[in-house]
Amino acid sequence: LGIAVWNINPWPTDAEVYYMPAALRIPYVHYLSEIHVTEGMENIRWLHGKEFYVVAISLFQFLLNDFESLRPLMLLGLISIAASSILIFYIARRFWGQWIALWCYFAFTLCLWPYIYVLFAKHQTLGFMLFLTAVVLLLNSTKYRYRPLWFLLSGFSLGISLFSS
Repeated sequence: LGIAVWNINPWPTDAEVYYMPAALRIPYVHYLSEIHVTEGMENIRWLHGKEFYVVAISLFQFLLNDFESLRPLMLLGLISIAASSILIFYIARRFWGQWIALWCYFAFTLCLWPYIYVLFAKHQTLGFMLFLTAVVLLLNSTKYRYRPLWFLLSGFSLGISLFSS
């Protein structure tokens, strides 16, 4: 999907209005909460609860050295979907075995809605990946040592998932 749509830019999405200007300001703010103050009044209410997503966009803009197109947002979504499919396989294998996990993996991977979110540069893909990461870390707390560390990492992942979606 990334190769197929790499040069199709831009398409109608609200990410250009709400997320990209805030992501461009991330390197210049002292505190993350300043993105709510520096943006216009309309953008403020759309950025609440999506602060980590804006930071991730800023990181991908820096890594790709692309501050104008939707490619960093699309790549972030594709990586989130790829990681989510692997995490779904891991979680399903833990509960139901490898064959059902493989079926769950293909059911998610072949589903249309994650790719629609990627094409329109939406924030739900990152939040879903971080939520699944929290579940995997919580499941790992029962089979590895240092249970408080696994609980802490799971809670951290769940917490930042709330601030990315």
